[in-house]
Amino acid sequence: MSQTATKGAPILAFVSRHHLNHVRRNCYRVLPGPSRLYNGPVHRLQTLRSKALMPKNENEDQYILAVVIALAQQSAYNNMDFAPKDTTVKVVTTSQDEEDESFIVYTGTVPAALLRMFHEPEKAPQGDADIRIEYTQVPMWPVLGLKERLGQALGSETVGDFDISNMETYEEKVPLTPETPSPKRRRDVLTEVFNASFSEDRDSDSPVEAVSKRRCLEGSRVGLVR
Repeated sequence: MSQTATKGAPILAFVSRHHLNHVRRNCYRVLPGPSRLYNGPVHRLQTLRSKALMPKNENEDQYILAVVIALAQQSAYNNMDFAPKDTTVKVVTTSQDEEDESFIVYTGTVPAALLRMFHEPEKAPQGDADIRIEYTQVPMWPVLGLKERLGQALGSETVGDFDISNMETYEEKVPLTPETPSPKRRRDVLTEVFNASFSEDRDSDSPVEAVSKRRCLEGSRVGLVR
């Protein structure tokens, strides 16, 4: 989140679950074995340790909780002045199921009492310090209607105005471009017309017309003019 974020603007973050799992799988360093060969036993041991970091329910990842608290803390420090208040933040991630691609939208509410606990850890919290996090699944497909589905989960202040009963199709915003024939197509049409005219001339010379022309030539005297 930018330090110059507009006051009162919605707080939203996106977490790449693929990148997060990649970091967890490769967070342990495997030193090479003797003669710098592959160290299989240590690699298998580190793989088991990496699996222990994976949550049992991927939709209830503890990393999401850390992101929610961090976003709420950053919004509480306005120009380095601590001004805690109940803060609602949104975190978006994607599902790992390729057959059911969807966005997972988390809505977390961090109370001011919990923010004071981080700012003043030596003092006892005053008030309710429980975090409430809810999440909903938003299917990616079909694309038409995705804005309305995200709008229900994120709110109009994030996605803009939307109407559930009137889904946007964006057809009216696409200008109709008249079809312009290509130069090659025009040349082909002219060639067809030109050839057709010659064919008509050849077809018009019927046998009767050919005989009359020959008689006309035979009846005329052709000579040299001196």
